[in-house]
Amino acid sequence: MNLLKERAVCNYIGLAHFDNKTYLENEKWKSRKNFTGCVYGLQQFLPDTIPYESDVFMIDMNNETNQIIGVGLIKKKYIPQNRSRIYENEDFNRFVIKSPFYRNRKFLIDLDKSIVEFLENILFKGYSHLKRTSNMTLSFDRIAQQPIIGTEYNEKKKKKRIYKCSICGLSKKGHWCNKLRQVNNNKFDGEPWVEINYNCPGKRVVPNQAKYKNCNLCGKSLKGHSGSRPCTWKKRNTCNIKKVIKFLETLFI
Repeated sequence: MNLLKERAVCNYIGLAHFDNKTYLENEKWKSRKNFTGCVYGLQQFLPDTIPYESDVFMIDMNNETNQIIGVGLIKKKYIPQNRSRIYENEDFNRFVIKSPFYRNRKFLIDLDKSIVEFLENILFKGYSHLKRTSNMTLSFDRIAQQPIIGTEYNEKKKKKRIYKCSICGLSKKGHWCNKLRQVNNNKFDGEPWVEINYNCPGKRVVPNQAKYKNCNLCGKSLKGHSGSRPCTWKKRNTCNIKKVIKFLETLFI
C-alpha cells in the first residue's frame, strides 16, 4: 500500500526528543488508545522554516540510549481536538500532533542499517550533536557536509597545542632559556642564584610560521580556501541527501 500516493513530496525532517521515561509514557498512551500510528506532544510548535500544512518526516530520538527509535510522517497542522494527556509533564502536552504513519526501529534497520547509523552519527555524536530539545529540525546542509553514506565515519580530534620558545622556536618542554635560576637556599650554601647549563641556543633555530596557516580540518594551506578552492572536508555530498530522502519515502510505500 502506497501511503504517499495522495500526499505531497516531503522535503522536511523534524526531530522528536525522548528519554526512557517519556518514550514509555508515549507507548502506554498508544496502547491505551489502541493507536498504531505516531503521536507527538511538543512544548512549542514546529519552526516557521517549515511551511504550514506541509508534510514532515519526524525522527524519534532517544537521548539516553543515543538511538533512533522510529520515524513518523506527519502534517504540520495544529488541531485543538487532538490535545491529550500523553505525558505526566503538562508542558509536553501543549501541541499534540497525530498521524497514522509510523515505522519502528526494527523496520528501519531491516530496510537499510547503514543510513540509520549515518543519521545517528549526525544526531548523537560530536560537539555539534542535535540532542538538545531546541533542535527541532535536521537540515539538508548538515546531511550534505558529512562523509558519503557507507564510508567509515572518523571523528576528527584536535591536536594538542605545543608551546614553543619565543627566542629559538623549540618546544618549551624541558627547555631553559635563562642562564641563572633561583634555587632552594638549603641545598646551595645560602646562595639564592646559581649558574646552570641551559639548552636554548639564544638565536632562532626554527623558522617562523608561514604567512598562511593550515586548515584544522583538511590540513591544507588556508590560502585560497574560499571561492574556487573550498575546503575539501566541507565539500557537499549531495548524494547523501538523495539517499536519505529516498530512504524516508520508502518507509511508507
